[in-house]
Amino acid sequence: MDDDGPGILQAQRESMFERGVQLDERRPGAGLGLDIVRSLAVINTYGGSVQAQVSPLGGARLRLSLPAADRGARQGAAAKEWRATMGSPDSRLR
Repeated sequence: MDDDGPGILQAQRESMFERGVQLDERRPGAGLGLDIVRSLAVINTYGGSVQAQVSPLGGARLRLSLPAADRGARQGAAAKEWRATMGSPDSRLR
């Protein structure tokens, strides 16, 4: 994804993916989104990567890369990861 905003400083391109880090403090949030992308969807579940780069538009480019895989295997891995981090849906209702 590319944007034409002010971009992201080189020194912040790794720390922005850490839990609780929010670079734009003008907007409300907890700084969880990019950590969740990196931790659950990319590294632990799908074996991909996410990177912050410079966009040709002058701002930031966020690049999400995922390996090609069987759809059933991806869904099974995602469900397993969900249960490991959140518990089963039934246990949360009690």
